[in-house]
Amino acid sequence: MSKHQHIVLVVDDDPTTLLNIKQLLAGEPYELMTVTNAKRALELTSRILPDLILLDVVMPQMDGFAVCKILREREGAANIPILLLTALDDPESRLKGLEHGADDFISKPFDAVELKARVRTILRLDRARRINAVRDRFNWVLETVQTGFVITDRRDRILYANPTGRQILELTSDETSLTFLEAALQHCTLRPEHLWTTWPAPLPAGSREKRLLIRPQSSFAPAQWLEVEVLQQEKDPDQQRVIQLRDITEAMQSQQNVWTFHRFISHKLRSPINTLLTGVEMLHESLEMFETEEIQYIVDMGYESLLRLKNEVSDIEQFVGVSRDVDTNAPAHCRDLPGLVKEANKLLELESVQVECPAELADRQLLLSLPALTLILAELMDNAAKFHPRHQPALQLEMVALDDTHVRLRLLDDGVRLPSALLEQAWQPYFQAEGRFTGEVDGMGLGLPMVAALVWRAGGDCRMLNRPDQPGIIIELDIPTHPQALAASTAPAHVTSPTHQT
Repeated sequence: MSKHQHIVLVVDDDPTTLLNIKQLLAGEPYELMTVTNAKRALELTSRILPDLILLDVVMPQMDGFAVCKILREREGAANIPILLLTALDDPESRLKGLEHGADDFISKPFDAVELKARVRTILRLDRARRINAVRDRFNWVLETVQTGFVITDRRDRILYANPTGRQILELTSDETSLTFLEAALQHCTLRPEHLWTTWPAPLPAGSREKRLLIRPQSSFAPAQWLEVEVLQQEKDPDQQRVIQLRDITEAMQSQQNVWTFHRFISHKLRSPINTLLTGVEMLHESLEMFETEEIQYIVDMGYESLLRLKNEVSDIEQFVGVSRDVDTNAPAHCRDLPGLVKEANKLLELESVQVECPAELADRQLLLSLPALTLILAELMDNAAKFHPRHQPALQLEMVALDDTHVRLRLLDDGVRLPSALLEQAWQPYFQAEGRFTGEVDGMGLGLPMVAALVWRAGGDCRMLNRPDQPGIIIELDIPTHPQALAASTAPAHVTSPTHQT
């Protein structure tokens, strides 16, 4: 049987009638099934749902009216079209048939042309009903699903958005003439920027890179992360596009929590644990060689390390919540830069680190929490050391004003040059279909995408450039500042750290 054929069930106790109907419909694209009694018809329709039933009214044991009533009460069979074949021409019989659920009647003896036309019309109407039912179910899914869907025309103008899509883009009833990009840019930033230069063309098949819309965090709500995908579809003469907006905020926050925990475990716990372990190893291996005063000194050193460890664990509990910092209860200021850099360098022990922050920026409050800025600086400095040929980069960090609402943090090292493709991809967080964070760009740590995540969610931007004057990298972070924190500082002209830090 072809998948396009309709199944037509004929129920009549008269073999001659069955034969006539089979001959009349033989040339039609139907699969005909015939039974001679009501019981067999009910058994068959419990296993196979035909597209149409031609049902004789007058049959022994159970008439067509009773069969019709049973089918209408049976789940699955209730919507099967039923055409009653009847020699009864009185209005009462037809009314009874309608009351029991019949869709139409044809009188015996029936005309061949009329029978074909009736069957064809009923099947066509039933197909339309089924299509409408599928469309209604699909519309219901679109209206209730938590994924946003937007349909645009060939000029990127929005033709339709489901409720989730309208909520994400904050569309009102009079804004459907906007293009998708116009609607998105009203409340979100586009990241990474280079992936949006080809919009609205889909990204290459198999690409690990994803277009992101980021609604920056505010004092009222956390940042929202949306993965944007132009769904591939068959060639459309109207050149309409279906755009899917998938919320990946939870996945991003989860990965930020993991990264934050690992970073602070490494940064905060290594030193006290190493000190404690060194003292215990000395006592374990050569206890009899130490004087009482020496043992007491080692015990005191271990006790101090345990106290430090206790305090650091408390710090970790505070810092690991950095991805949930929305109201910036511990906001960072530009003046914090030298101290945070010095703290980060205690672990790295870089020999040449210069920090410059103009006095007029000292009191500018960043839209980043202090823990977030601490993490960012630790990751950038660690990354510079990790990929430096000698693991001892000469670092220059400076804070400069862009305008009244943004500052730029620049970090320059003297390491290596990178291919331009890697410079663009270094910040990109990669997600598989299930939303799991999958890895990193070859040669770059997992931390750089997380640095970008912290900056992007605040409404900022990140860039990585090759130095034009020598081998090395320039990292630029454009960070929003609080509009009410613009008071000028009375500090000296520059806040500059020593050239050599320990």
